[in-house]
Amino acid sequence: MASFPCNLGSSEHAAKFSLPNLSTFGNHIYVTWDSSSGLTAFWFNGKCTENKIYQKGHHVLPSGRVILGQDQDKFGSSFDSKQSFVGEISDVQLWNFVLPSNAIKEVHKGKSKTLGNIINWKSIRYALYGKVIAI
Repeated sequence: MASFPCNLGSSEHAAKFSLPNLSTFGNHIYVTWDSSSGLTAFWFNGKCTENKIYQKGHHVLPSGRVILGQDQDKFGSSFDSKQSFVGEISDVQLWNFVLPSNAIKEVHKGKSKTLGNIINWKSIRYALYGKVIAI
C-alpha cells in the first residue's frame, strides 16, 4: 500500500510520519502523545504505524482550540479552501492521557464505549464554516 506524508506540528521541529493511504471507506486514525517522554504514535485502523519523539516536556495550555479539516500555517490565520479536508469526520475523542494499545484496538473494533474526557464528539459545541453539513 502506498503512503502519504503527515507532519505533526508546523515547524522544523515537526514529527514527520509516513502513513498508509486513506481508503474510500471509513478509516480510523488515532494519534497518541505523551508530554513527559514526547513519545508520539499514529494508529491507523487499529495498528500502530510508527513512533516518534515530539515536544518532550511540552505542556498544552488551557483554553485551546481544535481546528479540524484545515491546515493552519499560523494559529488563527485565515482558511484556505485548497488546504481543506474534503470528506467525512464522524467522531473525535481527546483524552488527557495516552490510551493503552488494547484500548485503542477496542475503540477501533467498536467494542469500547470509552469517550474522551477532554473532547467527546457527542457533547462538544462547535462552529461550522464553509460548505459543511452537520448530520
